[in-house]
Amino acid sequence: MKKWLLRMILPAIGIVAVLFLAYLQVEHRYNYGHLFGYGVHVDAVSRYSYIGIPGQTHMYNARIFNFTLLPVGFDTCGEVRDALMSQIEFPYGVQRWDDQSNSWITSVADKSNKFCHPDPLNAIETNVVTRWIWPGMSVDVSSGEATAARHPFQQGNLARFVVFRKLGTENDWQYAIPSEPFIIVDNVIRDNNSNKVAH
Repeated sequence: MKKWLLRMILPAIGIVAVLFLAYLQVEHRYNYGHLFGYGVHVDAVSRYSYIGIPGQTHMYNARIFNFTLLPVGFDTCGEVRDALMSQIEFPYGVQRWDDQSNSWITSVADKSNKFCHPDPLNAIETNVVTRWIWPGMSVDVSSGEATAARHPFQQGNLARFVVFRKLGTENDWQYAIPSEPFIIVDNVIRDNNSNKVAH
C-alpha cells in the first residue's frame, strides 16, 4: 500500500515542481525579457523618476533573485537614520561596456574600507549584517540611482550592476555577481560638455 502511494505521490510532486518552474520562467521572461538558469541571478530594473538632473528621466536599480534550493547570504549594511528609521544597503558597483577594450570598465564600486561607516549627516549607527535571501525570493539592492548622471556614462552606453556577496576579502571581485546589461536611455546635460552635470 505504501509503495503504491509513493508511486502516485512522487510523480505528482514532480509534475507540480515542473509546472511551478515553468511558471517562474514565463513570468521572468515576460517581466525581464529572458529566461534564468539555476543560481543567484541579478537583473537591472528601471522606472521613470525625475530628481532634478537636466536630461535625467530614469532611476536604475539591481534586483537579486535566488533561483537555488538553498538560502544565500549577502554582506549588507544595517543603518539607523536620523529619523530613527532602519535601512539595509547592499554593496554594489556600476560598470560600463567599453568597445575599444572589449571589456567592462568599473565606474564606481563599494570598498570595504568605506562601506558601512557612520555618516554624521545621515546614518547614526551602522553594522555589517548578513542578509539571507531564501529560495524563490527577490530583493532590491537599493532604492535606485541616476546611473546616466555618473561619469562617464552617455546616452546609448551599455551598463550593468555588480553586487558583492562579501566585502573585505583578498579579492572581493570573486564574490561579485553581475546583472544583465541595460542601455542608458537618458541624455544628461553637462556643463560645456564637461564631466559636471549642469544645474
